[in-house]
Amino acid sequence: MAYKIVERIGGENAIGRVLQGFAKPRMDLSCGSSAEDVADVAVIAAVLAK
Repeated sequence: MAYKIVERIGGENAIGRVLQGFAKPRMDLSCGSSAEDVADVAVIAAVLAK
């Protein structure tokens, strides 16, 4: 939740959490994610899944 606060205060785009250390990429979105957040994380997951 803290990264969303920083995003809103700083006016930047924070893209969901990417969990590392698994065989495949794991993404985590908060309940307050926008459709743009979901699309951004989906693109990152697709790139990481190669």
